[in-house]
Amino acid sequence: MVHLLHIDVSPRGERSHSRRMTREFVEQWKRIHPNDTITYRDIGRNPIPHVDESWIAAAFSPPEQYTSELREAIRLSDELVDEFLAADVYVIGVPMYNFSVPSVFKAYIDQIVRVGRTVAFEPNDTANVFKPLVLVCSSWSAINSSAFPSK
Repeated sequence: MVHLLHIDVSPRGERSHSRRMTREFVEQWKRIHPNDTITYRDIGRNPIPHVDESWIAAAFSPPEQYTSELREAIRLSDELVDEFLAADVYVIGVPMYNFSVPSVFKAYIDQIVRVGRTVAFEPNDTANVFKPLVLVCSSWSAINSSAFPSK
């Protein structure tokens, strides 16, 4: 049995192309793999906070040295990392606008990239790395052809 983590990043609802594509992908997955576990996280509608000084202090301190402030600062990150590590496959729907991904997706990445949990600095240590990822990215662009000379 496989555990799939489905993440939607778009703040848009039913008008979101990336949400529609990930939903269709996950529905197909469920039809083919009915016994698999699927966890859903909507960071577009439930934004992940950006890291701050307390988070950084907690991330680089041993847990036994946490104050109540540091414990609270790292709590969501621990939850997100546990959720991420529990999954075998990731399906992430990410829109593109303003020439980039939404900042909430970067905030999510910052929360789950944790030395000793999801990242190791040892060259041969690939634990918790290299799991399948389906990244659905949608964007729309309109180019004003009159802005470009025909020659």
